[in-house]
Amino acid sequence: MTPEEYAALDATAIAGLINTADVSPAEVHAAAPAVHARTHTDIHAVVEWYDEPSAGADTGPLAGVPFLRKDYGSTEGGRLQEMGSRLTAGVRPETTSPYFRRLAAAGARIVGRSAVPEFVMHGTTESLAFGITRNPHDPGLSAGGSSGGSAAAVAAGVVPAAHATDCAG
Repeated sequence: MTPEEYAALDATAIAGLINTADVSPAEVHAAAPAVHARTHTDIHAVVEWYDEPSAGADTGPLAGVPFLRKDYGSTEGGRLQEMGSRLTAGVRPETTSPYFRRLAAAGARIVGRSAVPEFVMHGTTESLAFGITRNPHDPGLSAGGSSGGSAAAVAAGVVPAAHATDCAG
């Protein structure tokens, strides 16, 4: 699977290819970081790309699907959760939230953290800790907030789905 083929697929298409053994999880997980590397300088949607994705079930509706966790809210035990702030640099929650336990049971592979505004307290995704997240269709525009990192990553094809919340809606 080429990075271009990967970036054009949604989560259900990728899971379907993996579940029917038309594509291996290894092929998918080789394409995803290539798309991330190609887009990161322009959009800054991801604040941390994991060397090893979080484990998920080998089968299921999201088997092998790369997924980003918003750097705020639901947690992955032992993984950083810095909420877009220098004040919380290095914070690692001990427990994994029910949301991410369910995603793992469905087969999703968490590949990193998406950008958020500091403490999700701004209408655009920018922080002193991680910089400005841009719209991948027009980097002169904001990706919005507070799930701007997740939205920009999905729009750029970095991941087919990502964790997002509506804290201020």
